[in-house]
Amino acid sequence: EIAGEGWETKGVEAEFKDGPTPAAPSPASSLGLLVPPLPSPSPSPAVLKQLSRVARLTAQMQSHPLHSEPRREEILAAAEKAEALAAQAARLARKAGRAAGGAAGGQGRGAA
Repeated sequence: EIAGEGWETKGVEAEFKDGPTPAAPSPASSLGLLVPPLPSPSPSPAVLKQLSRVARLTAQMQSHPLHSEPRREEILAAAEKAEALAAQAARLARKAGRAAGGAAGGQGRGAA
């Protein structure tokens, strides 16, 4: 048996039983607390232009009569339906005009 072997082992076992010792704060982390935060960079001209455009369009939307209308979605859906029906009516009128022009002896568009 080697002299002093039991003493060294007991010291190591005691250190591992209690868990790892907490690390001391590093000097770098302490210095980081002393440095003041940098100011935020100012927005670029392109960003300022976009912010201005968004503000202008937001004000324009809010001033529209439908903006505060509680049934806005219902009204918009009805307007879309009316637009689709008008487009369908125009398409059918063109189709009927071509059919009528073909029956009249081919004197449709472009005939003199």
